[in-house]
Amino acid sequence: MSHRNARLPLLLSLVLLLGGCVTWQPVTTSAADLLASEAPERVRVTTTDGSVMTLYAPAIRAGAIVGTLSPGAALLDDITLLEVEQANVLRTIALTVPAAAVVGIVALVACRCT
Repeated sequence: MSHRNARLPLLLSLVLLLGGCVTWQPVTTSAADLLASEAPERVRVTTTDGSVMTLYAPAIRAGAIVGTLSPGAALLDDITLLEVEQANVLRTIALTVPAAAVVGIVALVACRCT
């Protein structure tokens, strides 16, 4: 295996890990305020009946939050919890560094075996 081919698994692993650890964080403002101040890619909504839905490209329309790239909507008055995704940098690093080391060692051993 050439050095270029040996780097491919490492590169692929790092790219896959770039998404890292993402967690849902509750929003302390209203849905209207959130969407006016930032444009999250997606939000998770919990309603008074306990339904949980993820809305992609959310927008406020006619008193409801709707997903413009996904089906689903919830009346603003029925939202009990609104969450946005947040990347956890420390968890991402803690996951990426050991995984990259393992992939690097495997690639190094594979290069020496051929």
